[in-house]
Amino acid sequence: MSPLLRTLIRKETSELSRDRRVLLLGILLPILLYPAMMGGMSYLDEKSESETAARTFPIAVTGDQSEVLDAFRAAEGLSVVEDVPADSLRAAVESGRIELWVDASQGWWDEGDSDLPKLRLLSKNSRDNSREAKDRAHDVLRKVKRTERERRYEERTEGGQLDAVLGHGSVDVSSESESAGAGASRMLVYFLLVSIFMGGSAFATDMIAGEKERQTLETLFLIPADRDMVARAKLIVVSVGTTLTGLLSLASLAVTYRMGWIQSSNGPSAISPAALGQMAILVVPLALLIGTILLAISAYARSLKEAQYYVLPVLFALLIPAVLSMSQAIQLNMLMAVVPIANVAFAMRDAMLGNSDVFRLIIVATSTLFWTGLVLRFVSGSLRDEGTVLGFDPEPVFAKSPSGRGRALHLSMLLVVLAHFYIGNLLQSEYGIAGLAISLWLLPVYAIGVARFAANGGRLTDIFSWRLPHPAAWLAALLLAVGMWLPMAGALAPFQARFLPMPTDGHAAIEAMLGAQATWKLFSVVALSPGIAEELLFRGACLGLLLRLGSVKRAILLSSLYFALIHLDVFRLAPTFLLGVALAILVVRSRSIFVAMLFHVIYNGGLLLGGRYAETNDFPFDPQGVLAWSLSLAALAGAVLVLRSLRKAEPDQVEI
Repeated sequence: MSPLLRTLIRKETSELSRDRRVLLLGILLPILLYPAMMGGMSYLDEKSESETAARTFPIAVTGDQSEVLDAFRAAEGLSVVEDVPADSLRAAVESGRIELWVDASQGWWDEGDSDLPKLRLLSKNSRDNSREAKDRAHDVLRKVKRTERERRYEERTEGGQLDAVLGHGSVDVSSESESAGAGASRMLVYFLLVSIFMGGSAFATDMIAGEKERQTLETLFLIPADRDMVARAKLIVVSVGTTLTGLLSLASLAVTYRMGWIQSSNGPSAISPAALGQMAILVVPLALLIGTILLAISAYARSLKEAQYYVLPVLFALLIPAVLSMSQAIQLNMLMAVVPIANVAFAMRDAMLGNSDVFRLIIVATSTLFWTGLVLRFVSGSLRDEGTVLGFDPEPVFAKSPSGRGRALHLSMLLVVLAHFYIGNLLQSEYGIAGLAISLWLLPVYAIGVARFAANGGRLTDIFSWRLPHPAAWLAALLLAVGMWLPMAGALAPFQARFLPMPTDGHAAIEAMLGAQATWKLFSVVALSPGIAEELLFRGACLGLLLRLGSVKRAILLSSLYFALIHLDVFRLAPTFLLGVALAILVVRSRSIFVAMLFHVIYNGGLLLGGRYAETNDFPFDPQGVLAWSLSLAALAGAVLVLRSLRKAEPDQVEI
């Protein structure tokens, strides 16, 4: 290490040592936060559970079923009260005078002659005590029903025992370390990524953006130091800090899990030393990459405040692979081993499960260092730019300039993605398929908001390409949609499944919800609604604004990326991105959003109707045969020829 590089490292370290955020987020947070937070939560949970277990809840039981009444009178934690008038029992539950009303007036044993329950439990689930009383009542009733079953079986078999019919036992062949790793892998990787990122943000965001704001970066370059050397010095300091944060967090989380403060179905247990050793090794390249990403944010931002704006959405993006690693559905194959951040997350998960492979660990570490080098080149290039060094560009973040409009557009699109995720999930959980439709038709509202916020003049009809196209464009949209059915569903989907198999349990609920709907209703939700609503946002507002800020190729790729991101499904990311590219090319060549709407409706509707037809009928020819592929390729070739025949793009656009 050269003397100049050592001097730069000492300078950066000295400045960081005076920053209290570094001490808090980089050192104290990983050492103290998780034990304090998890231990405090565990203590409060245990205290609440013990207090609840010691309580006795008043309930009322009506009906002449002596078995039920006797069972509740003998149950611990429940007290049967008999001084409440029968006509005011419901009001007593609502007011809290009693926590539960067990209505056994219609009988309680269902012999199969009725689809309706004969015994009702009335509780107020918004009140914790009432919900707990209901859970205890369920336990009582399960015991009563088992006793009744055993009595009836004994009568019919003249002394036979119900348990003697079928005995069973279970044996877990997992080792203790594998069981511990299975429980820990669901949370430790997530917490570890968060702590490394938060600690790295304290080290990195001020290192370039703060110096630009204080106008000290220019002074640094008065010494005869190469810009790459300055970037390496900053990276070394940030990487050492983030690595230290990661190792401290790993040790703290391992202790926290061992103490049982992180809840796990397997209970408190120790993670194997081998798994901890592999995770500690993986922390190093992960910390390098995260530190370099944060340095890139710091170099791109014009001030420390702006850098802090960018940190949160980047954190959300990095947490996606952490969340995915909680499941064992996605395997760490050779393709996933080179995906940044996700490869380390899955490798850590497999290390805790005892499924690690040395060769794949080497691929993970090597590819992570490769991505680190690419990001570091961006940092070095930024430091060579005089505008970055001198801290120029004093315009507001969302100024009426191309750069300001670009920032406004990207921020608004990221907010739309997050809003669609949270609001859409809430609506779908409450209203099912109707909620899905509502969330889709909120997209045009978002589109108008994005256009108003990020546009720099111009009419909305021009931004949205709201004009009738050339008649040939309709034919191109039709041919392209039909031609892409087979390549997307019959080639790309199976190919992707080899590297990124879709878990069956993750989409079972959605498939069950959609499968129970009538065809016309399903067509309106999965074909017509997205064909209009999604196009207004992505090929309307997003693509229209991007075409005014840069090249056509960049506009097509970025709008397609946002189109893929809003579906928030890693298993549909590549297919949705490719569809977005095809839709954007249609709009650019035809200068009309209507052809994209036609394509979208035909593509989604064709897949839906084809799937529904295949459920009850056989296709007249092999859908994967030579004839099907010939027709598909012919339709694609026809679409390309028609698109090429359309008039050229506008003069300020480039050819694609």
